[in-house]
Amino acid sequence: MGCDIHIHIEYKDKKSDKWKQYYWYDNYKDKSGKIDWNKVFDDDLHIGRDYDLFGLLADVRNYDDIPSICLPRGLPDDVSDSVYLEYKEWDCDGHSHSYYTLSELKDYPWEKKYKKEGLVSKKSYEEYICSGRIREYCRNAFGNIKILSEEEMKEIAFRNDKDDCDGNIYCRLVWYETMEVRFSYFYNDFLNKIRELFPNHSDDELRLVFWFDN
Repeated sequence: MGCDIHIHIEYKDKKSDKWKQYYWYDNYKDKSGKIDWNKVFDDDLHIGRDYDLFGLLADVRNYDDIPSICLPRGLPDDVSDSVYLEYKEWDCDGHSHSYYTLSELKDYPWEKKYKKEGLVSKKSYEEYICSGRIREYCRNAFGNIKILSEEEMKEIAFRNDKDDCDGNIYCRLVWYETMEVRFSYFYNDFLNKIRELFPNHSDDELRLVFWFDN
């Protein structure tokens, strides 16, 4: 069964000094109150299923041993009322509850490199040679495939190979990426958009409260 994250954006209300939830998806409601979920999913504030990110944030589904920022530490004691109600609704179906302020996330050493390993197709390997980045890989592959060493893949890269007409040639590769590059959509797009939405709040007055389902 798959696992998804449920992220809630909270801000410190200047008048009450209490945390409140920001309902960003309300921006996509029509006059009848119906939410256009296609637009929600296209927004930079929507975080989809990315097990590497889950591993980074809370050591959840951390199959590639991503160095986690922190193990789950539960809900904050002063969590907003609306997020607490949703937490109660999820009951035991929600797990690994945690939170971070924007300040805590920005203090993380995003320039740190970590090791990745997987099977890479010939096409992905050629893109890697050109850009230095692996965009697609898999842990295992089955069926009518051929697994080469990296040295063997280097020899046939950028050649038309009749054996690879169905994209069935792979090599097992080890490479290194910085956290900032791997999670650019989170570190740059997601966090920067929150920052832009609250220009009068400090990074300590903005936070993410989240948990996971199965």
